[in-house]
Amino acid sequence: MGLAAPMATASEFDRQQQKETTQAVEALQASDQAPDVVEEGLDERLSQLPPDRTLEDVVKAMYPGDEAAQQAVLNKLTGMSTAGFWDQTWKYTKCAAYVSLLFVPGAKAYRAIKALGGVAETARLLIGAGNAADFLEIAGGVGSQIIGAGGIAKNCF
Repeated sequence: MGLAAPMATASEFDRQQQKETTQAVEALQASDQAPDVVEEGLDERLSQLPPDRTLEDVVKAMYPGDEAAQQAVLNKLTGMSTAGFWDQTWKYTKCAAYVSLLFVPGAKAYRAIKALGGVAETARLLIGAGNAADFLEIAGGVGSQIIGAGGIAKNCF
């Protein structure tokens, strides 16, 4: 009998934690602002992902330990096909996620991303360029390794 009370408390704690996470996700989804990508250590976290990484893996690396941000970003990236809700922060988040999918150590795109200053800087350059021709001019020879990768033009320009 004495064990039932702690079990109920743990179960109540789990439900409360799930409720709080759900509320945080809903608040992020309702917001026009994307959560800030944790840029410090991002390249290192990405380099530890397997070569067959998924978008979910990448988003977890972008928002380590923040389940609410991870879920909100995944829902925005996978659940909405219209571009109307993207402000610059969401556009950066989306672009950084797709650049991160290319971040496989040893690959040509990896070397190009590192040469441009890492994932965060590459995403900023892509968005700032506005189109593939301008990005190629800014990035020089390494730009073609990135532009040619699937999903970059669609998700960054």
